[in-house]
Amino acid sequence: MILNMHIRNDYSNWGIEYKPKKRVTTLCGKMSVPKYCGIPGLTLQEPVVINAQAGDFGWCVACCEGYWKEVNELMPQIKATGSDDLDNMYHLGLNVVKLQVILARRAVRAMSPK
Repeated sequence: MILNMHIRNDYSNWGIEYKPKKRVTTLCGKMSVPKYCGIPGLTLQEPVVINAQAGDFGWCVACCEGYWKEVNELMPQIKATGSDDLDNMYHLGLNVVKLQVILARRAVRAMSPK
């Protein structure tokens, strides 16, 4: 299992996972090899939280926060296409990143001194 998998910066381009590239830019600004990057809701091996207390998350939390913000801003345009499939795909991705961010925040709160 890959920990802290990044979200590709070009996630909105169709078919990007199948174009050969040596390195890709991620939403958090890092350069990474494609096998450590994906698209929430589309990538077949959906990463999950492994050990929240140790900070080992399936998706890079910084990428998730960026995706959440970008897709929320795009939702009116996505809905305007009238494509239920497109709308469902982005909602599935949002659900994945929201869960990751919520779990990460809970872990941080649990580790904070009281």
